[in-house]
Parts: sequence; structure tokens; C-alpha cells
Amino acid sequence: MPCPTNLRSSLVALALSLATLTFWTSVRATSSIAQTQSANSPSQRADQKRAKGQDQKPTGAAAALASDLGERDASPFEGRALILLDQILASLKEVDEAKLRIRAQAQIADLLWKYDAARARRLLEGAFRAASDLKEERSSSPPPSSRSDALSATQSRLILQGEILRIAIKHDSELAERLVKTISEQASQSEGQKVEDASQDALNRLFNRSFVLLQMASTIMGSDPALAARLIRQSLDTDVNPMFAGVLFMLKVHDRARADEIYRVALQKLKLQPAGNVLMSLSVYAMPTPFMAFLPLNLSTLSARERAVLNDDPQLAREYLEVVFAKLTECAEASRAGGGAEMGRDSSCLATAQMLAPAYDRYLPDKSAMVRALRDELQRRAGEDADPAYPLFEKESAQELISRAENEKEELKRALLYFRATRELVRERRFAEAISTADKIEREDFRSLAADLTRLQAAYSHINDGDFDTALRYARQISRLQFRAIAFANMAQVALNRNDLARAAEFVDETRRLIEQSEDSPEKIQALIITAGVTARFDALRAFDLMRRGVELANRLDENQRASVDLFSPSAMRFSPEDPLSIATPFRLLARADFDRALELARSFKNAERRIIAQIAIAHSALSEEPKKQANQ
Repeated sequence: MPCPTNLRSSLVALALSLATLTFWTSVRATSSIAQTQSANSPSQRADQKRAKGQDQKPTGAAAALASDLGERDASPFEGRALILLDQILASLKEVDEAKLRIRAQAQIADLLWKYDAARARRLLEGAFRAASDLKEERSSSPPPSSRSDALSATQSRLILQGEILRIAIKHDSELAERLVKTISEQASQSEGQKVEDASQDALNRLFNRSFVLLQMASTIMGSDPALAARLIRQSLDTDVNPMFAGVLFMLKVHDRARADEIYRVALQKLKLQPAGNVLMSLSVYAMPTPFMAFLPLNLSTLSARERAVLNDDPQLAREYLEVVFAKLTECAEASRAGGGAEMGRDSSCLATAQMLAPAYDRYLPDKSAMVRALRDELQRRAGEDADPAYPLFEKESAQELISRAENEKEELKRALLYFRATRELVRERRFAEAISTADKIEREDFRSLAADLTRLQAAYSHINDGDFDTALRYARQISRLQFRAIAFANMAQVALNRNDLARAAEFVDETRRLIEQSEDSPEKIQALIITAGVTARFDALRAFDLMRRGVELANRLDENQRASVDLFSPSAMRFSPEDPLSIATPFRLLARADFDRALELARSFKNAERRIIAQIAIAHSALSEEPKKQANQ
């Protein structure tokens, strides 16, 4: 039986998201030992060899800034970084891809803001105008994924505008709010495009003005939760965006009463909105407990307030389920009248009914039988080929799920039951049993994914407990190169946090040997980037060697149009530039050890996007506050 594409991609996305999330949360502020090199260090020798770079003089605005920096007794590298930003800006004129030019200009404006706010504001406004005028273009690089192919020109513009506004709101909230008002309320349909299928309709529901507002809110949540709350509320003026519940959940930690109030407004809005994927997305706010099994969280590290928001809210759950029942009823009635014409709507309603049926037993039992009747009706109309949804809210033990799987005749349903059983066993920290259960899945791709995800979470759990030996055993059993590199990098980071440099070096060496034995692929590039990022925190020379190999491999694969298909490529990481899986992370750290060598390496990228991202990261390393604090210490 062929594996449904949407289900397989969802499981892969879940696994990669969990890996990324857990690794990033483990990376804490640590002293960069690479910066405390001796007077005879390679960094200083490299500086002496590159007198040309040292002697280059700033001009124009950069000269004035450098003079001002001198008066403030700032690092000499700040002036050089400002010169570098000017050079990058000048080089953008020769870049063919408009999106890359706009994105780079916005990031440079972000770095310049504290040195020349007026100029940075002009750059940011110019980038926003350019994004607004952006037309569909054919990139010289292969597309990073099939998802990008599905995006319309309007949706691409909104993504880019959202990135720019996330920068603007950090520095000037009035500017950001003024710019966002220029975005059409119905931007996703502004070009008169006809929605031809459910996937395009889902994209239109995601990429609109509310998407931009929610991006802005998530950016400033920690620094200004009141403004974030206002932006989240404004996002409902368009519709309930699929991103809404996740961003509102962030606000819940800061201001639960305000977040609950906005959630109830969203429920009222949902009553007037066509049923779709967003119907299920709102469940996570009122009933987050079922989703926690997917996240390898160490609850002991959370505050009491953070733990409290992870519990279900029975009252909000009942209010939500009442709205969902009304929408499911509408969906069934429309299906009867339309004869199944709206397959996207019907499949979404069916999946929602399948996943939420157990929640009605718990929180709204008087509607439980009716919801199951609606579910069965939608299932009959969808036919036997409809994908079974994961019943998140169904409370069954791992053994009950395994028993059901053993008696299930349909392969896909059997695989899902085994997968659910592995999640339950992981939640109970019964990792060996979870791996044995994953091995019962017949399909090789599902089986290896479930087993690797289980081993990765087992490694994380034991790392948090300080049990490196057991974590190492699980990490060595992971088959996917990216996952194993993430696990070893996580162990190295924890060892660094404990000032155990010898252990960290051992983990890096083992990862390096693994990478050397693997075939050339985008996954190998990412493994090199991950490993270089953590190695740069304590061994700059070794990190430079790893990153050099990554650059050379990326160049080779780019020639064969293979390097850009990776899910973790720079193109795929634009929404989270601080992510450790981005090439920006190792280049920032390497630049603090040897500015010139890092710059030379960055400029050796043949791909313009990677080259610019790496150079901006190097400038960031000199202009951020962290190096100054370490120097003072």
C-alpha cells in the first residue's frame, strides 16, 4: 500500500521539528573558549597576514560610525564589521534574485540600527517597498522544496514582508504598525487567483495579513507581551490563522487572563469562518496535554507558571468543543447538499471528528454520541481510501494500542497504532519497549522514522539526567545522519555547560568520523554545519576545518543542483535565523575567533545566498553585545 504523501511528510516534519526544538533549547549561553587564545594564536597570525583587510578604510557613513566607535572605546572589529555591511550592500546590486536582495538589506538594517537609526530605518522602509512590488521571478537556484513551488507570488511577498516587520517591531513599533497597515486585508486573494484545490486554499488561509501580525507578535513576546497581545488580537480581524493558537500559547505564559480572553474572541470568529484545518489547530490552546507526548520536554526545568499552562483547561475545552460540534454539523449538512464537492472541507472535518471524539467523552459527554455519528457519516462519504487521522485525545495504554495494532488488517492503520504506542512508551520513558514496538511497523520508512525519533528522545532524556553513557548508546543507534549529528551536538553542548571539554571533544570526534564515512549529500552538509556550530564554542581550529568541508561540499553539490533540496538549507531556515542548524551559527562563532579567516571562508561559497548569509553573520558577531561582555569578563 503506498504511503499517503501528506501523512509521511507530516511525520517527517514532526520528527525534524522535535530534533531542532530540543537541540536549540539545550544551547545555553556559555563562554566562548575560542576567544581566549594566546598572543601566538592562529587568529593573530592570520590578522598579520591579511594586512590588506586591516588597512581598508571606511568611507561615508561607515567612516563617521567608525569615528564615533573610536570615541566610545569600542572593539576595532565593530568598525570592520560596519565596513563589511557597506560592502555587502554594494554587492547586492549585482545579485539577480530580488528576494535575496530584499532579505539581506533588511538584515543589514537590523544590525545598523543602534549605530545609525535613521539610515537603518530608510533601508528597512526601502526593503518593505521592494517586497511590496515583488513580482514572480525564476530563481537561478533550484527550489528548496516542493512547498515553495506551491506558493503564489502574493504569498511569497507576505512571507518576506513578515520577516521585515519582525525586524521593524524590535526597534520601532510605530514604524512596524504603520507598514503593516499597508498590507491588504485580503492579500492572499488580491491577484484574483482562483483556489483550485484544498492545498492552495490552506496556503491562502496561512499566508495573509494575520500571518504577518502573528509573526510580529512572536518576535516581541518576551520584551513586550502587551503589544504582542494587541497584535494577536488584530490578527483576528482577517480570520483565524493556523498559526494563531501556537502564538497565543506563547502569550499564555506571560498573561494567561488576556490570552484566554483573546481565545474566546477567536472561538466567536471561528463560528463565522468556513470549516478547515484551523478548526483542529485551536485545540492545542485549551487541551495541550495530548501534544506533550510528542515533545521531549524536561518538566523539571520549567517554572511553575510554565508547567501550569501545559495542563488542559476544562472550561475552555468545553467552549471549544461546542463550537467544533456546530462546525461539524454544518460540514455534514453541506456535504449532504453538495454531494461531496468540497473534498478539502470534508476531509478536514473528518480528521477533526476522528481526533476529537475522545475529548468529547471527557469534557462534553452529552455530545459524544452525536459527534461519533457525524464522524461515521463523514467517513462513509469520504470512502475507505480516506486517511485515518491520529486520535490525539484517545486515552489508551501502550499495551492496548499494540493489541489493537496486532488485530488491525489495514497496514496504514496498523502502522499508526504502533506509532501511537511508541509515543506512549516514550512518555513513560520505556525506551527499549518503544523501539521494539517501532520495529513492528512493516513500512521501512515509517519504521526507521519511528525508531530514530524514539532513540533521539531517549538520548535527550538521558542527557538531561547526566547519563552520558546511556545517551551515547542510543545516539549511536540512530540511522539518520542529521538526527545523529544533532544528538551528539546536544551531548557536546551539555558537556560544555559542565566544563567537561574532554568529553565534548570526544563527542565531536565521533561525529566527525561518522560524517567522513557518509556519502556526499545535503544531509552531510547539515551534519557538518551542526557539528561545526558546537565545536566552535571550544575549538576554533577544528571548527574551521569542519566548516571548510561543509562549504566545499555545498559548492560541489550546488554544481549538480543537489545542495538546495535539503529541508534544513538556508532557504528553509529563513523564519528562524537564530536556529543552530543555519550556517549563520558557526560563522558567528568562528568570526569571534578569527574574523578574517571566517570572512575568507564565507566568501568562498559559490551560492550567493549562502555567501551573503555567512557574511552578515560575521558582521553580527562583531556588532552584537555578547563579544563585548566576554571581553570585559
